[in-house]
Amino acid sequence: MSTGVMGGTLVPAAALVGERTPWRDLLGAMMLIWVVLGTVTEELSMVLLTIPVFFPIVVQLGVDPVWFGVLIVLALVVALVSVLEFKSLALWLPGLMK
Repeated sequence: MSTGVMGGTLVPAAALVGERTPWRDLLGAMMLIWVVLGTVTEELSMVLLTIPVFFPIVVQLGVDPVWFGVLIVLALVVALVSVLEFKSLALWLPGLMK
């Protein structure tokens, strides 16, 4: 089953899965990437940009796609909360310094 368009995303998936990297480390790196991207971009565009690259990796690792979706939602919530905290600090801090 090919999950990549023209096989373009299968190359990074095969390279990462072929290494001896534990699947928990790869999922943790994916979540960290989502949290960092979520602080500077909108959530929907972030997911649409990263899913074509991350999903073949997850499928080859043998992770259930439903639980992968749950991890995506958790990473989006953390990214959204971190953005709200950063914005509130950026708006309130100058007022507090007076």
